[in-house]
Amino acid sequence: MPGAYAEYATCMAGLATKVTSELSDDSAAMIEPMSVGLGAWKAANVAAGASVLIVGAGVIGLAIAKWAHFFGAGDVGISELVPARIARARQLGIEVIIDAAKHPDAVAAYALQTGRKPSVIFECVGRPMIAQLIEMAPPNAHLVLTGTGMQAENFTVVSAALKRLRMTFPLAYEPADFAFVNRMLASRRISVEGLVTATVGLDEVASMFQSLGKSNDHCKVLITP
Repeated sequence: MPGAYAEYATCMAGLATKVTSELSDDSAAMIEPMSVGLGAWKAANVAAGASVLIVGAGVIGLAIAKWAHFFGAGDVGISELVPARIARARQLGIEVIIDAAKHPDAVAAYALQTGRKPSVIFECVGRPMIAQLIEMAPPNAHLVLTGTGMQAENFTVVSAALKRLRMTFPLAYEPADFAFVNRMLASRRISVEGLVTATVGLDEVASMFQSLGKSNDHCKVLITP
């Protein structure tokens, strides 16, 4: 329902979630992106100890990295172009950091640092890159297209088939994911530290959207009434 960028908003009761009293407003506002990351992780059905590569260090990519650590993945790597986002991923303790400007083949760079290739690759960019992922993916890898891009892709199916790749296209989350994230944040078993990069008032929303429409290094921007 439109109109949420306001002091008060209306929603259907069935879509409302009671926020645990232990959570701050800022943490509660992060339940949604953390649920997107959780939904992608569940859809990927990642085996414990699996090697994971995340392409894109925005809020969803970093949320997936947090869940990867939570659920016991092996080496967790992130590939990113923007220096500020690379620095943020490093501050959050991501083990394998890949500067995509210097190493466009993220899989090769991951292997150089870890000694093995990723078995699961999460795309969190939202721009056409399936052909690029197929080209650099190792055989039998699982590609999880979390970015949900809206532009047309152009790739050859046989290129993926020859490597026996799998592709999964997760979409957002399920209602139960909100309750789970709520509990995990309230119990401090997982945190959203480092994900919020700005907080603006309602009178600053329009100018912030203009800034976000250009190249920027923000992760998550919160709006306060």
